[in-house]
Amino acid sequence: MAVHIVRPDDSVHSINRQAALVGFTMRGEDVRLFDGHEIESIAIADGDIVFGGVRTVRRAFDRLGWTVPAIQSVPEGLGDFAGRRTWQATMGEARGRVENGRAVFVKPLASDLKRFTGQPLRKFSDLVSTAHVPDETEVECAEITRFVSEFRTFVLHGRVIGLRHYGGDPLRLPDVDVIQAMVSRYRQGPAGYALDVGVVEDGRTLLVEINDSYATGAYGLAPALYASFIEARWEQLRQQQNTAAGS
Repeated sequence: MAVHIVRPDDSVHSINRQAALVGFTMRGEDVRLFDGHEIESIAIADGDIVFGGVRTVRRAFDRLGWTVPAIQSVPEGLGDFAGRRTWQATMGEARGRVENGRAVFVKPLASDLKRFTGQPLRKFSDLVSTAHVPDETEVECAEITRFVSEFRTFVLHGRVIGLRHYGGDPLRLPDVDVIQAMVSRYRQGPAGYALDVGVVEDGRTLLVEINDSYATGAYGLAPALYASFIEARWEQLRQQQNTAAGS
C-alpha cells in the first residue's frame, strides 16, 4: 500500500497533511508526496490511500471509479441532538429569508462542500460572500445557534478515540454521556467520522455536524491515531466498491 499525501506547505490546512505524513510514516507505510495539481497524473493502485483536501480526495475517488455517498451533516435519526431546525432549500430561498429579516445558517450540500464555506447570514451585507452561488443551488439551512464552545469527537469503528477543542471557551466542556449517546445512535455511521458538538449557554451539548474521515482536519489528534482514522474509512470504502462491482 502506498499513501499519497499532498505535499505540506505554509497554508493553514497544511497541518493536516503534516499530521497524516507523520502518522503514516510512524507506521512504516510507503508515503509519497505530490503537489495538488498532480492528482490527475499520479499512479493510484488498488489498496492505496490519497490524502489532501476534499476536492483532491474526491478526484482520486473519481479516478478509481468509486461512487462515494455524501454523509449528511445531521444524519437521519440524530435530529433531536441538534437542538435546532434544519432543512434543505435553494440559495435564493435563503437569500429571501435574510432580506425579510430572518437570520439563517447556510452551507453547501454534503456532495458540494467546496462551493462555499458554511456561514451565518444575518443581514444583507452577509450575502456578498456567496454572491457567486446561483439562486437555484440546493443548500442546507439551519436555525442559528450560539455555541459557547465547540469540540471535535473522533470516532473509529464506533469508538471515541479523541476529543479536541476548536472553538469558544475550552473550559465549557461537553457532556460525554450525550456524545456517547450520539455515537450509539449513529449505528449506520462510517468506519471513521468526526462528530462535532457544541455547548450552548444553558449547558446543553448539541450536535453541530458530522464529517467523513477521508478528508477531516486533525485538530491535534495524535498522528498515529489520525492515520488509523483515515485508513479505516479508505478500507471500508474499498470493500464497499469491490462488493458493488461484484454484485
